[in-house]
Amino acid sequence: MDNTEIEKNKRMEIVKKNTDLSTNIDTESDFTLVCKKTEKLASAVYLITNLFSDSEPMKWTLRKKVSDILSFIITYKDIRQSEFPSFIHNVKTRVLEVVSLLEVSSLGGLVSTMNFSILKQEFSNLLELLNNNQKSDFSNEILPGSFFEISHKPYSTGQ
Repeated sequence: MDNTEIEKNKRMEIVKKNTDLSTNIDTESDFTLVCKKTEKLASAVYLITNLFSDSEPMKWTLRKKVSDILSFIITYKDIRQSEFPSFIHNVKTRVLEVVSLLEVSSLGGLVSTMNFSILKQEFSNLLELLNNNQKSDFSNEILPGSFFEISHKPYSTGQ
């Protein structure tokens, strides 16, 4: 086998390992929703920053930060329950940083008040979505909480 065939085989192995993300994601709807929401937010930030001059540092800072959030969110699928609180904290920190930069951009006249308000609300919705989809840890739960619930219906004597 020559070098070109070896390289081709290596690329094919990588492609097999990195199968289509949407195929893997579709089985986990909460992950899909969080990913898609983050992708849309990243796209919106890119669209808004298209209006900035290429020499404006905030353009590149916002794009880098929002891309980092998207990359980090993708790890959501693979985290363990014990890591989830730290993951949520990290996402919140990153999102708050982007929202703060967007607010500075808005106050500086780079982003309209309307666009800033929409993005701020949508980033807030993303954080709410993550909080609502926190993974449940049933590893220590032997009896569900409902096990000890008592029905208040009177017993029927069958008569």
